[in-house]
Amino acid sequence: MATRGRKKGNSEKAVERELRALEMRKAGSTYRQIGTALRISEAQAHRDVKNVLTHMVEQSAEEIEEMRMLENARLDGLWQKMYDKATKDGDTNAVMRCIQISRRRSEINGLDTDRNKLTVGEIEAWFNRMRTELYRQLGSELADKVLYLMAEASGLARASQNDIKQLEKSEEEIAIPPQGFGYGPAQRDA
Repeated sequence: MATRGRKKGNSEKAVERELRALEMRKAGSTYRQIGTALRISEAQAHRDVKNVLTHMVEQSAEEIEEMRMLENARLDGLWQKMYDKATKDGDTNAVMRCIQISRRRSEINGLDTDRNKLTVGEIEAWFNRMRTELYRQLGSELADKVLYLMAEASGLARASQNDIKQLEKSEEEIAIPPQGFGYGPAQRDA
């Protein structure tokens, strides 16, 4: 989260400031208010919040990779036991188990899918996991804004009617401007 070249004491202070900026943003403070309270510029307040959010996403990706490695190790252990039975004993049930383990390994490692083509279900599942995590970590108002920005930035044009109704409801509740968040001077504190 801290940038390169900072001294250790400065780095710790910067991390503390970034976390405080996120807490203030979650509580509804504008970037200008955060900057004033923390004695930093409005732009630095925005960068601080962005840094923390980026770190959270990176940390989640690392946790997912750790889980994938653990699952692969488990599957390797099962594979070896079943493979021995299949090859030494000619056990047809063990052969079927090896095939199932191989399929599962391919699934979790993405070997059987075209990585450039995600199904709507996969996108929705990812989005729902991300939404849940954002709500848990940021609270509903800030999470809604982040999700709106993500959808806008990714150009997701295929939203379900339910998603559109939810977004319209969110826009009314949190006053999202119809043109979106541009982070221009007039819109930054929306």
